[in-house]
Amino acid sequence: MANDLNKMVNKAKETSAKASLGWLYSLAPKLTSSQVPPEAFNPRSKDSVFIGGMFMYHYDPKHKETLPWYDTLPLIIPLETYSDGWLGLNLHYLPPKGRKMLLDKLLEYKKRSNSPRAYMQLSYSMLGAAAKSDLFGPCVHRYLGSQLKSRIIRIDDRYWEKVVMLPLQRFRKASASQVWSKT
Repeated sequence: MANDLNKMVNKAKETSAKASLGWLYSLAPKLTSSQVPPEAFNPRSKDSVFIGGMFMYHYDPKHKETLPWYDTLPLIIPLETYSDGWLGLNLHYLPPKGRKMLLDKLLEYKKRSNSPRAYMQLSYSMLGAAAKSDLFGPCVHRYLGSQLKSRIIRIDDRYWEKVVMLPLQRFRKASASQVWSKT
């Protein structure tokens, strides 16, 4: 785990994610092996993913042998929920600039809405349109609750801009740059 964290930190430094890295370092003293800081992350049950939120979890795809690559630590914004899982935009399939573009648009909708319910409706229609676009379409993936390998972590919306810039993706079968060049 420490080696993985060192790799992520080095990659963040290389990709100029300094603001996000500073935020992560500010939280480091609060971390323990069994707890994440409550002001940034909120563990949830697998039934509590909701449209308009941002979530992260460890995942083992059911059909990974047929996939050209996959992310074992998706950072998703759900589009639809089902009895056995959800459909979501995995932001890791976008390079950091693309993540920022999508997030800026979503936050613009949030500022314009005057209630959580209005925001959910606006974000759903905006995310649905984004999912059909050439730019964001490759990020749409179906996730099964039965394939979760950890608790779901809800990212508090105050930290979205920082979290999306962290190099937390864990692609298998390809590097991040290979995935980004194909999506």
